[in-house]
Amino acid sequence: MTHSVERQDTAIQNQVLATCLLAGRIMIEGGSEMYRVEDTMRRIAVNAGEPQTLVFTTPTGIFASIENQPYIQERPISKRSIDMEKVTRVNQLSRSFAADQIDLDELHAALIKLDQNTPFFPIWLQVVSAAVVSMTLMVLFAQQYDWIDMPLAAAVGALGFLVDIKVNAVTNIRFISELLGALVVGLTAWLGVRLGL
Repeated sequence: MTHSVERQDTAIQNQVLATCLLAGRIMIEGGSEMYRVEDTMRRIAVNAGEPQTLVFTTPTGIFASIENQPYIQERPISKRSIDMEKVTRVNQLSRSFAADQIDLDELHAALIKLDQNTPFFPIWLQVVSAAVVSMTLMVLFAQQYDWIDMPLAAAVGALGFLVDIKVNAVTNIRFISELLGALVVGLTAWLGVRLGL
């Protein structure tokens, strides 16, 4: 009977750690700050009845264990981007769990669903958004509304973002795609200035 209870406790602890690590991985991959990730993971553990959970996060991996237990779980972080919608959704699920609106199994299932179903905007809308952001950043850096340079800034930003997307689809190495996108932005802006545009 004692072994059965211990196995059940271990299974629950494993489920708590797995849920914490999944929430943490989604948040880190979505661009959340490390202290927020650790805070959310600890809150999930405390609300699941494991207040002695130890959490350690890095940009490339997360670790969690329960104090005085002989095992630790870790998850690698394979990609990073900016997806505040996912981060916000993890926080909402964590709050629902804390308010006893969902149980641990439902939280884990909802996190798996969130992780697998990432809504993306169409590429054309992302490119248009990059153009708009580039215009607003030009106004911010120039500290004036230069109506002549705004279309060039929009075109340069959109082109650089499009190169980044296309190269990333081919190489899947983020550094190379960002480097080439930045190179296109710099060269296109320089060319526009040289041509008097």
